[in-house]
Amino acid sequence: MKLDEVTSLILGCSVSGFYKWKKQKRPIIHLLEKYFTKEDLEEFLQSNEISKLKNLDYYESILNIQFSTFYRKYFTSGEKFNHFFWEFIHLYKDKIISLKSYNLSENKTLLNEYLLDYYSYKLEINQKTNNHPVDYLKSKLSHFITLMQEPSVELLNFFIKNVELNFKPVINYLLNNKLHHFADEIEQSIQKIIY
Repeated sequence: MKLDEVTSLILGCSVSGFYKWKKQKRPIIHLLEKYFTKEDLEEFLQSNEISKLKNLDYYESILNIQFSTFYRKYFTSGEKFNHFFWEFIHLYKDKIISLKSYNLSENKTLLNEYLLDYYSYKLEINQKTNNHPVDYLKSKLSHFITLMQEPSVELLNFFIKNVELNFKPVINYLLNNKLHHFADEIEQSIQKIIY
């Protein structure tokens, strides 16, 4: 079967109807052509599922679990780490988003540079305001940076995508898994850094 034939079967229309919809630039046609191959659509017609999407869903679930566990382990405690985490994202959001997903190792190096820059920034601000003893702040910041270097490059890429999307994928995952408290906490933290 040709792509137009498979697509018309999916849509429940004739091949000429498919071309009419395509000429009208209907979003469903754009969606199907952009994200699915002929083989994907044929597989769906035969089995009512697309295996690559199931694999992607499984992979995303694993990353959601890893990120949620990482976040809950380190950034929901009463320490300053939660503040550091969200302040770092707020200050470096554009730089984090600009990291390219195709070069994961370089992303980790660049993120480390941003973390060191953040470290210097916090010490400079503290020097001006004298809010915390310097050794205390250095210790907390060093620990925060160490924590942020812990994730794998795959989890780092997941983090970058979530920063870009204001953590909506993680929030949706938490809500779908009845972890409303953590979803609310992340949403509130995002609201604080937006305003």
